[in-house]
This record gives sequence, structure tokens and C-alpha cells, in this order.
Amino acid sequence: MNGRPQRDVGIIGTFNGRILAGEVETSPADFTQEHITHDLSTNAGIGADIHLMGAIHPISAANREIAETQGNSHDMELRTPTSPNLQ
Repeated sequence: MNGRPQRDVGIIGTFNGRILAGEVETSPADFTQEHITHDLSTNAGIGADIHLMGAIHPISAANREIAETQGNSHDMELRTPTSPNLQ
């Protein structure tokens, strides 16, 4: 391609006039530290205001803390819905 690493965003949209981007996984274990870092970096690159990190089952407190800390460094709010609240 163009020599840059490929990036993807699973979900992108607007929420109350702000850009929301992120991922929803079946298993919260899919959110490794590397995955979280990649997602937040990608979302910051597209100018997201809100980072969505959703899963069918609850995401661990440790992974939420990683995402919140990294999100704060990008001035991004964190949203972590779980089933049945994935709307």
C-alpha cells in the first residue's frame, strides 16, 4: 500500500454532536493492552472525541483503566457498554 501500517475502526459515528469511534468484541479478553493502544491511537488520528470499547461481558477494571488513562492523553472520553446495554 503506502508503507504505513493498516488501521481499522470497527464503529464510527456521532453521539450528541461528537465523533465516536471504537470496537465491540464478543469477548472482553480480546481487549489486550496492544489492542487498546492501537484502537486509541487510530481513533485519535481520525479526531474522535469518544472511544467506545464494548463487549458482551464486562471489561476488566484493569483494561478500562488502561483505556481511560490513554484516552485522557488524547482528550478522549471512554465509553464501555456491555450487553444488554450495547445500544
